[in-house]
Amino acid sequence: MRILLDGKPVAALTAKHERDLRLSKAAETIEGAVLSAEDATAAYIRQTKWLYGILGGFALVLMLGIAIGATVTDGLNQGDRLMVVSGAVVAAALLATFLWLMLRYRIRSWNRTLDKRRDGMPPPGTAIRLDAEGLAVATQSFAWPSLALESVEISAGSSGADSDTVYTVERLSLASPGGLIVLDKGMLRNGYMIVDNVWRRLHVPYRGQDEQG
Repeated sequence: MRILLDGKPVAALTAKHERDLRLSKAAETIEGAVLSAEDATAAYIRQTKWLYGILGGFALVLMLGIAIGATVTDGLNQGDRLMVVSGAVVAAALLATFLWLMLRYRIRSWNRTLDKRRDGMPPPGTAIRLDAEGLAVATQSFAWPSLALESVEISAGSSGADSDTVYTVERLSLASPGGLIVLDKGMLRNGYMIVDNVWRRLHVPYRGQDEQG
């Protein structure tokens, strides 16, 4: 199996990679479909805006609490209160600008990789289904024993609070009796569930001693 980690080939996944792999919940039956480039882009933008909206909303509530706290605290004089409130307003404005710039950066990055994501995928609208028996692509069905992982693309990112590195399976290529099957998370409806559960079905976990790599 060929493994790409952030676009770079690696010989094998280590025990740490396996342990820190972030997968969606296991499910026996999942249905989805291949998205068009337009639909996939719209879904990506919607999901990214939702994520940044949550982050921005949480930070805004925190800053609002600080500002309100400053106005009702007896130990602060008028000048100190004004300074705290002004600082909270400036911080909120800076955060909003940062999130807006990050959103634009993420969208540009998505657009740059869109052609690569589409490469090898079944045509838009193709139904994808997996269950305990196997994987179905359009009208073709393949039992799990007939499928093998040919390549996997994994991305690394931060888990957030503790800044530990976590890994996400982004794309799989499967060898099948009918030819190569490519599954890209971003180009599928229910892509996270489909790709992660196909990975669970076909991947043989690392069995060696724990490593730090």
